Amino acid sequence: MKLLIVDDEYFAVQGVMDGVNWEVLGFDEVLQAYSYTEAVEAFRQNDVEILLCDIEMPVEGGLERVAWVNEHSPGTECIILSCHDEFDYAKQALSLRCLDYVLKPVRYHTLTEILQNAICTIEKKRRQELLEKYGQQYIDSIAQKSKGNYVDAVEMVTDYINKHLSEELPVKDLANMV
Repeated sequence: MKLLIVDDEYFAVQGVMDGVNWEVLGFDEVLQAYSYTEAVEAFRQNDVEILLCDIEMPVEGGLERVAWVNEHSPGTECIILSCHDEFDYAKQALSLRCLDYVLKPVRYHTLTEILQNAICTIEKKRRQELLEKYGQQYIDSIAQKSKGNYVDAVEMVTDYINKHLSEELPVKDLANMV
Protein backbone atom coordinates (compact mmCIF):
# COMPACT_ATOMS: atom_id res chain seq x y z
CA MET A 1 0.00 0.00 0.00
CA LYS A 2 1.30 3.47 -0.90
CA LEU A 3 0.79 6.75 0.91
CA LEU A 4 1.57 10.20 -0.46
CA ILE A 5 2.24 13.08 1.93
CA VAL A 6 1.86 16.51 0.34
CA ASP A 7 2.84 19.71 2.12
CA ASP A 8 4.82 22.74 0.98
CA GLU A 9 6.60 22.83 4.35
CA TYR A 10 9.58 20.48 4.31
CA PHE A 11 9.73 20.19 8.11
CA ALA A 12 6.03 19.30 8.33
CA VAL A 13 6.57 16.37 5.95
CA GLN A 14 9.75 15.30 7.74
CA GLY A 15 8.02 15.51 11.11
CA VAL A 16 5.34 13.11 9.92
CA MET A 17 7.96 10.87 8.30
CA ASP A 18 10.01 10.70 11.49
CA GLY A 19 7.12 10.49 13.96
CA VAL A 20 5.05 7.65 12.52
CA ASN A 21 6.13 4.01 12.65
CA TRP A 22 5.50 3.14 9.00
CA GLU A 23 6.50 -0.52 9.34
CA VAL A 24 3.74 -1.09 11.90
CA LEU A 25 1.19 0.37 9.48
CA GLY A 26 2.44 -1.89 6.68
CA PHE A 27 2.93 0.66 3.92
CA ASP A 28 5.03 -0.54 1.02
CA GLU A 29 6.10 3.00 0.28
CA VAL A 30 5.58 6.49 1.70
CA LEU A 31 5.98 9.12 -1.00
CA GLN A 32 6.55 12.82 -0.45
CA ALA A 33 5.61 15.85 -2.54
CA TYR A 34 6.09 19.54 -1.81
CA SER A 35 3.89 21.05 -4.53
CA TYR A 36 0.79 20.39 -6.57
CA THR A 37 2.92 19.50 -9.59
CA GLU A 38 5.00 16.98 -7.62
CA ALA A 39 1.80 15.44 -6.22
CA VAL A 40 0.29 15.02 -9.69
CA GLU A 41 3.52 13.45 -10.91
CA ALA A 42 3.55 11.05 -7.94
CA PHE A 43 0.02 9.94 -8.83
CA ARG A 44 0.96 9.44 -12.47
CA GLN A 45 3.93 7.25 -11.52
CA ASN A 46 2.38 5.33 -8.59
CA ASP A 47 -0.80 3.66 -7.46
CA VAL A 48 -1.40 5.84 -4.40
CA GLU A 49 -4.03 4.46 -2.03
CA ILE A 50 -3.92 7.21 0.62
CA LEU A 51 -3.29 10.93 0.24
CA LEU A 52 -2.35 12.96 3.32
CA CYS A 53 -2.16 16.61 2.33
CA ASP A 54 -2.03 20.12 3.66
CA ILE A 55 -4.94 22.32 2.74
CA GLU A 56 -3.20 25.60 1.97
CA MET A 57 -0.27 25.69 -0.42
CA PRO A 58 1.03 28.02 -3.13
CA VAL A 59 -0.51 27.73 -6.63
CA GLU A 60 -3.05 24.97 -5.88
CA GLY A 61 -4.34 24.09 -2.42
CA GLY A 62 -5.18 20.77 -0.86
CA LEU A 63 -8.86 20.95 -1.72
CA GLU A 64 -8.06 21.42 -5.40
CA ARG A 65 -5.67 18.49 -5.13
CA VAL A 66 -8.37 16.31 -3.57
CA ALA A 67 -10.78 17.26 -6.38
CA TRP A 68 -8.10 16.25 -8.91
CA VAL A 69 -7.53 12.96 -7.08
CA ASN A 70 -11.28 12.22 -7.00
CA GLU A 71 -11.36 12.61 -10.75
CA HIS A 72 -8.12 10.81 -11.65
CA SER A 73 -7.75 8.27 -8.85
CA PRO A 74 -11.22 7.72 -7.34
CA GLY A 75 -10.09 4.76 -5.22
CA THR A 76 -7.66 6.91 -3.23
CA GLU A 77 -8.66 7.83 0.32
CA CYS A 78 -7.87 11.45 1.13
CA ILE A 79 -7.04 12.97 4.51
CA ILE A 80 -6.55 16.69 5.03
CA LEU A 81 -3.86 17.73 7.51
CA SER A 82 -4.19 21.46 8.20
CA CYS A 83 -3.60 24.20 10.74
CA HIS A 84 -6.87 25.85 9.66
CA ASP A 85 -9.82 25.14 11.94
CA GLU A 86 -12.27 27.02 9.72
CA PHE A 87 -15.60 25.25 9.27
CA ASP A 88 -15.78 26.11 5.55
CA TYR A 89 -12.57 24.19 4.87
CA ALA A 90 -13.83 21.14 6.75
CA LYS A 91 -17.19 21.37 5.00
CA GLN A 92 -15.49 21.49 1.58
CA ALA A 93 -13.30 18.53 2.53
CA LEU A 94 -16.39 16.52 3.49
CA SER A 95 -18.11 17.43 0.23
CA LEU A 96 -15.04 16.07 -1.58
CA ARG A 97 -15.41 12.78 0.34
CA CYS A 98 -12.26 13.21 2.43
CA LEU A 99 -11.94 10.48 5.00
CA ASP A 100 -10.79 12.88 7.71
CA TYR A 101 -9.84 16.48 8.45
CA VAL A 102 -7.01 16.65 10.99
CA LEU A 103 -5.65 19.76 12.68
CA LYS A 104 -1.92 20.41 13.00
CA PRO A 105 -0.08 19.78 15.17
CA VAL A 106 -1.33 16.23 15.48
CA ARG A 107 -0.01 13.66 17.91
CA TYR A 108 1.69 10.81 16.13
CA HIS A 109 -0.42 8.14 17.84
CA THR A 110 -3.56 10.00 16.67
CA LEU A 111 -2.24 10.20 13.12
CA THR A 112 -1.38 6.50 13.29
CA GLU A 113 -4.98 5.69 14.28
CA ILE A 114 -6.31 7.84 11.45
CA LEU A 115 -4.05 6.08 8.95
CA GLN A 116 -5.09 2.67 10.35
CA ASN A 117 -8.71 3.69 9.81
CA ALA A 118 -7.90 4.64 6.20
CA ILE A 119 -6.22 1.27 5.67
CA CYS A 120 -9.28 -0.52 7.08
CA THR A 121 -11.57 1.50 4.82
CA ILE A 122 -9.52 0.57 1.76
CA GLU A 123 -9.42 -3.11 2.74
CA LYS A 124 -13.21 -3.16 3.25
CA LYS A 125 -13.73 -1.59 -0.17
CA ARG A 126 -11.39 -4.13 -1.76
CA ARG A 127 -13.22 -7.03 -0.10
CA GLN A 128 -16.57 -5.61 -1.22
CA GLU A 129 -15.33 -5.18 -4.80
CA LEU A 130 -13.97 -8.73 -4.77
CA LEU A 131 -17.26 -10.12 -3.45
CA GLU A 132 -19.18 -8.19 -6.10
CA LYS A 133 -16.83 -9.44 -8.82
CA TYR A 134 -17.09 -13.09 -7.72
CA GLY A 135 -20.82 -12.76 -7.20
CA GLN A 136 -21.25 -11.44 -10.73
CA GLN A 137 -19.06 -14.22 -12.12
CA TYR A 138 -21.17 -16.78 -10.26
CA ILE A 139 -24.41 -15.28 -11.56
CA ASP A 140 -22.99 -15.19 -15.09
CA SER A 141 -21.90 -18.84 -14.87
CA ILE A 142 -25.34 -19.93 -13.64
CA ALA A 143 -27.01 -17.96 -16.41
CA GLN A 144 -24.69 -19.51 -18.97
CA LYS A 145 -25.33 -23.04 -17.67
CA SER A 146 -29.07 -22.45 -17.53
CA LYS A 147 -29.03 -21.06 -21.04
CA GLY A 148 -27.06 -24.05 -22.26
CA ASN A 149 -29.44 -26.51 -20.55
CA TYR A 150 -32.46 -24.74 -22.00
CA VAL A 151 -31.03 -24.85 -25.51
CA ASP A 152 -30.06 -28.52 -25.10
CA ALA A 153 -33.54 -29.42 -23.85
CA VAL A 154 -35.26 -27.61 -26.72
CA GLU A 155 -32.98 -29.28 -29.25
CA MET A 156 -33.57 -32.71 -27.73
CA VAL A 157 -37.38 -32.34 -27.78
CA THR A 158 -37.32 -30.89 -31.30
CA ASP A 159 -35.26 -33.83 -32.56
CA TYR A 160 -37.60 -36.33 -30.86
CA ILE A 161 -40.68 -34.66 -32.34
CA ASN A 162 -39.15 -34.62 -35.83
CA LYS A 163 -38.32 -38.33 -35.58
CA HIS A 164 -41.76 -39.29 -34.23
CA LEU A 165 -44.11 -37.06 -36.25
CA SER A 166 -46.40 -39.94 -37.13
CA GLU A 167 -46.91 -40.91 -33.48
CA GLU A 168 -49.06 -39.42 -30.75
CA LEU A 169 -46.83 -37.18 -28.63
CA PRO A 170 -48.34 -36.32 -25.24
CA VAL A 171 -46.89 -33.11 -23.73
CA LYS A 172 -46.40 -34.91 -20.41
CA ASP A 173 -44.09 -37.45 -22.09
CA LEU A 174 -42.09 -34.72 -23.82
CA ALA A 175 -41.73 -32.84 -20.50
CA ASN A 176 -40.50 -36.01 -18.78
CA MET A 177 -37.76 -36.31 -21.38
CA VAL A 178 -36.14 -33.08 -20.18
